[in-house]
Amino acid sequence: MRMNEIAHTRIRYGFGRIFVLLRREGFTDNHKRVYRIYKACGLNLRTKRPRRSRSAAHRLERLQTKGINQVWSMDFLQDALFNGERFRILAIVDNCSKICHALLVGKSLKGAADVVYLTADGMKLLLAQPDTTKKKGRRDQMLLSLMFECAGRVQEIIDLVPARLNFGKPTLLTLKGKGNKTRIVPLTEKLSIMLKKYMQEYGLLRDQATDYPLFANGRGDKLSRMGITAIMRKYSIKARTVDASLIPTGISPHSLRHSKAMLLQKSEVNIVAIRDFLGHASVTTTEIYARIDNTQKRDALEKTSLLPVSTELPEWQTNRGLLEWLESLGR
Repeated sequence: MRMNEIAHTRIRYGFGRIFVLLRREGFTDNHKRVYRIYKACGLNLRTKRPRRSRSAAHRLERLQTKGINQVWSMDFLQDALFNGERFRILAIVDNCSKICHALLVGKSLKGAADVVYLTADGMKLLLAQPDTTKKKGRRDQMLLSLMFECAGRVQEIIDLVPARLNFGKPTLLTLKGKGNKTRIVPLTEKLSIMLKKYMQEYGLLRDQATDYPLFANGRGDKLSRMGITAIMRKYSIKARTVDASLIPTGISPHSLRHSKAMLLQKSEVNIVAIRDFLGHASVTTTEIYARIDNTQKRDALEKTSLLPVSTELPEWQTNRGLLEWLESLGR
């Protein structure tokens, strides 16, 4: 029977998923009849294979305690010297003497992700891709421009409504970020003019449109995360066909936020001001852009260095006794 075949090949599938697959294959029975067959076959009593959680792949073995006062504890250590990865420390501590009897260190589940961003030339190339002769293209260009200029998170842009804009001198945009924290971002005069034209075209300057989504889909609903990601992917692919060197792989809507932060960092803006502009809770989060900028400066200095390369061997390689001792260690 087809239901049994699906249940045995897809161990984690319950009745709902099996019913959808059967309907796709042309079965016309309604869900009540299919569920009666599902129960008659005993499939509702089978033990489904549990999902392997992400933590199981990185789990540290629990240390075994020997004394009655010994307990194990877990802590996290952040390595700020390199890329900000966090390491887990699993230790056995004696409650009475406060002596650590054993220690085990392993990488945590969440390491530091690579920061993918666009240069100024790459950003100009990306913004030139939407077809501004069409209404949808003008919407997409406005969306990408605003995401870059205000360095907004995707959810912050999705939740934007006209009521959060104050067209003054300068124009102020109120963003609601993580933890319902709000921050006010000033917009440039050029972007303010573009935004007012866009809102006038879409009828968002009317009094009754204050709570309408600033960026809507064809049905008038606010854009989703997947919708914005699809827009970003569409124009990044087009831009890559023009100049692949300016558009890195793995680009996402959040890359526009990184791009703005890197541009501010290269313009030598105070890191505290960048923190406030991005809405970070701590300046430690913002320091990742400073580390990336310093790495790029170091690489550029090494490439442009005119110092002669020494061909002499290091002093330790001429020490015969030391070399023989090192070779004996590998035997």
